[in-house]
Amino acid sequence: MTNQETHLSLSNLSKSYGSVRAVSNLSLNIARGECLALLGPSGCGKSTILKLIAGLELPNNGQIILASRDITKSTPEARNLGFVFQNYALFPHLSVGENVAFGLNARGKSKSIISEKVSSALELVQLQGLASRRIHELSGGQQQRVAIARALAIEPELLLLDEPLSNLDVTLRTQTGQQLRDLIKRLNISTIFVTHDQADAFALADRIALINEGQLQQTGSAIEIYFQPKNLFVARFIGHSNLLPARLVKTVANGLAEYEISPEFRLLAPNPISENKSEVTLRIRPEAIEMTATAQETSLPAKVLSVRFSGPTIYYYLKTQGVELEAVKLTPQIPSEVNFLDECWIKIPPNAITVFS
Repeated sequence: MTNQETHLSLSNLSKSYGSVRAVSNLSLNIARGECLALLGPSGCGKSTILKLIAGLELPNNGQIILASRDITKSTPEARNLGFVFQNYALFPHLSVGENVAFGLNARGKSKSIISEKVSSALELVQLQGLASRRIHELSGGQQQRVAIARALAIEPELLLLDEPLSNLDVTLRTQTGQQLRDLIKRLNISTIFVTHDQADAFALADRIALINEGQLQQTGSAIEIYFQPKNLFVARFIGHSNLLPARLVKTVANGLAEYEISPEFRLLAPNPISENKSEVTLRIRPEAIEMTATAQETSLPAKVLSVRFSGPTIYYYLKTQGVELEAVKLTPQIPSEVNFLDECWIKIPPNAITVFS
């Protein structure tokens, strides 16, 4: 967020329900025009954060500043935010146009302004000409776009989306996600969306805030979080990882150290010089494991325990030196070249290993 204007600032935000701490001392800034994903497992507090921003819940502690205005205790309608609920919360007895006009009617806008803004909002989401349709006559993707049009019609200061793609099938998710991303960028509207699906977060967000047990674990781009996890929770949650308990044996040259995973299995990996602990965990992404059918210098023999074909990739479950690992290879473009190995040789580059103390 360097040199970007802060649009929304959350400072030491906390929320408890009885003895349950849903959000704990959370601080986070969102830049103007940024699309931020609140990502984390179910029940981690991310939807509560969204409700606190929207004013549907009030924090026990902390402050919410929107465009230099303190909205911590403001009513939801005074915040001028667009909220799209997970189930869309559309009114089945109203037409598409009447649903989109709902917030404008509540604000007492004139009929001419409402008509103009409804038409404009439906055009933004590519639903022009469907204003008279009933909600039950629309597909899931169209219903979602009606909910977004309703949120945009009031010209909100901020757009909030709760699991925006969760009700769509796989094909529609990809298509609708791209349309949503394009719309957000075209309008340059600051957006926060909640998801438990990292694929959605990676596809839509400029930046990701990873939440666990009400606490912020890490913020950054998808690439930063994937390749530079700050702790073991992030390493476990993002993508697939081989997490191996290990012991620091000795330091070697070029900032590396030798680690013992089992009596027969040692690896070279970065030496975290800021730490002075011999017991560590090594994180190895499956795609970082190099597999060959023949032995090479420094490679280790491995037995293939099982194979899972997933179309573009093939997952191998291996055992080497008494330790089980998951590896992944790209599927060859020519079907006749698809060869499920029974045994192989593996190499793990030291710079592909992350060390956690």
